[in-house]
Amino acid sequence: MKRVLLISALSSLCLAVFGQAVLKQVAVSHDNLIVTRVTATLSQHATWSHNVNTDLHQVIVTIRNCSATGNPVSGLDQNKQLSGLNVRQSGSNSRLDITYKGPFYIETSTQENPPRINIDLFQYKRNYTLAEHLAQATFYEKTGNQAEAAKQYTKMLRAFPGNSEGNYQWGSYLLRAGQAESAREKLVKVDASSKFFPQAQQAIARLDGKTAAPAPPPVAEQAMVDTFTSAPIQDETTLPPHRVTTVNPEIRFFSFQTFFGMTWQEFLQTGFMRWLRALPFWVWLVVAGVIGFAVWLLFFRARHRNKADLSPQNRSVASTNDALKQGMVIKLLEKGWKLKEISREIQLSINETKIYVRQGKKILKRKRSRDL
Repeated sequence: MKRVLLISALSSLCLAVFGQAVLKQVAVSHDNLIVTRVTATLSQHATWSHNVNTDLHQVIVTIRNCSATGNPVSGLDQNKQLSGLNVRQSGSNSRLDITYKGPFYIETSTQENPPRINIDLFQYKRNYTLAEHLAQATFYEKTGNQAEAAKQYTKMLRAFPGNSEGNYQWGSYLLRAGQAESAREKLVKVDASSKFFPQAQQAIARLDGKTAAPAPPPVAEQAMVDTFTSAPIQDETTLPPHRVTTVNPEIRFFSFQTFFGMTWQEFLQTGFMRWLRALPFWVWLVVAGVIGFAVWLLFFRARHRNKADLSPQNRSVASTNDALKQGMVIKLLEKGWKLKEISREIQLSINETKIYVRQGKKILKRKRSRDL
């Protein structure tokens, strides 16, 4: 018996030591005006999830079966957008509590070699300045998300149409992306009075072949891995990479995890759900039959009420009321009243009044043709 217990203990210890990831480093960026990237570097792949507390402007990242040693956070002192970042151990999981200074957007992604989790926090504003638009576009370009970078340049010039710096920066980006003709369209719009005019003219000259155009500098980091297809690091939430979720006290989104305090997978493993799944098939048939009978009964009663409403007596009353209303509308039309005036007079909605007015105009037209 002692040997069995000893072997079990050693097996558990080996699983805990060799099967557990280690949170090696948490790096905080500080080189962007409006975007902060928090990168958690792991020793091996692990399952993770994140939750958002909109009241505290906080993101809570939980890394399953992971241990954090020492103080792995770097770059927090230079960052001006975060008010705090705490790394702590919660049982067998590591937890990152990231607190932002005010409302923000969040995007998540992962990278390989070594395994990394990226939490990107964007300062939320109703209106961004030109520099803030450029900061977001530059961030996307540096992280290899060219599609989002192009979207940000589009939003920038939509907010600041005809801006010379905006046209120059977008043209320069298109040059780096190898889109020469599109780049020319932006560069020629740079005003001669702008400080960016000489650089724009030099870029256009290179496009014309007067000087050799240099190769676009490499700006993309290592390609991000889709967390929902091939990445061993998997985000348990339904947030795909680069999908923006607004985290703002005025704009809230429903999340199963934040509402129930657990993920959908964890909910399916609760005792109640396991009990439901264990019920025999005939019980479900009985429940379906009861529900079906209740629906049929409600439908039957509704049809019965409708038939009562359409009895000859009710139909005659309804037709009499319609005739009276139609007569009143015709008299008011003959006096030159407008639609809104008629609606107020006979106390009907605009849409209902339109029906009577349309019919009344037809009756008046036929009456005038007969008089002629």
